[in-house]
Amino acid sequence: MKFMALFSIFMITASAFAVETIVIKKSKTCSLRGEPCATYDDIIIDAAAKHNIDPALVKAVMQAESNFNPLDRSGKGACGLMQLMPETARLLGVRNVYSPKENIYAGAQYLRTMLDIFNGNIEKAVAAYNAGPTVVQKYSSIPPYRETRDYVRRVKMYLSKYGKPGKVIDYTDDNGKLKLYNVK
Repeated sequence: MKFMALFSIFMITASAFAVETIVIKKSKTCSLRGEPCATYDDIIIDAAAKHNIDPALVKAVMQAESNFNPLDRSGKGACGLMQLMPETARLLGVRNVYSPKENIYAGAQYLRTMLDIFNGNIEKAVAAYNAGPTVVQKYSSIPPYRETRDYVRRVKMYLSKYGKPGKVIDYTDDNGKLKLYNVK
């Protein structure tokens, strides 16, 4: 059964109202792995390229965070596809946290920061994305919180699904350099 929802997000600006329309097609196939899900692959690939991250990791975090629901809001206040906390979104320059493009770009930027802090260690970076970098630094590993440990396991599972060996994702960056991901 095909499902399509149409949502309008209203964003108040200083001088006017702006409307952004978001279309979600749950039955469409995603190119990153051929699974039914929300169709944000072009944005994911562009955001991953901009922040030098494997797009499969961005997509795995997105699935673990919101299951591709751009209007998702957690009980703690995290919003959108990448579940950005309002303060984090503000610091990253996000004007509309429910805009898929803004949310994915900011989420990828924050994930890149976590990867940099933890020297490319994906497990620690993902744990920090979930629980905060201070907590991961305190324990020097994935914190002993069930929620965070389950989260890291889910992200790794999704990452293996989207980035299976032999799958090649390529793009040309702003400098004209070809980059390849998931080549194993």
